[in-house]
Amino acid sequence: MAKTAGKYSGNLIMVDKEGEQISCTTGATFTGSTERLETTCKDNDGAKTYTAGSQDGNIQVQGIQTDVATNFSAIVAAWKAKTVETWQYGALDNTDNTYLEFEGFISDLTWEGPLNAPATWSFTVSPTSEILVYNT
Repeated sequence: MAKTAGKYSGNLIMVDKEGEQISCTTGATFTGSTERLETTCKDNDGAKTYTAGSQDGNIQVQGIQTDVATNFSAIVAAWKAKTVETWQYGALDNTDNTYLEFEGFISDLTWEGPLNAPATWSFTVSPTSEILVYNT
């Protein structure tokens, strides 16, 4: 299958846990970082130089709690058990598109019950393995 042509909607960006899509999400964000290691030496005449170091990242997911299956109970259970699982992030409806995959655990979980509004949840997944990039 070919990659999605042109722009694709943020609605296509999904998160899978162990191959199962997290349902009823309202947002998903991947944040990646690369450590900057200073390599300046006297030969640089005071000009700072750097090289790339270790990489890290996380996935943040937000959703609405409904009375239908939303994987919310599985997310709470995975957080409580500190379970390391396989996570994927990207336009997963077409695996020819770029997506990320890593092993990780839920490091932060928020469950909100606001007045006169739907209950919401959010969580952050932190990697325990290399973050793999597919179909770049």
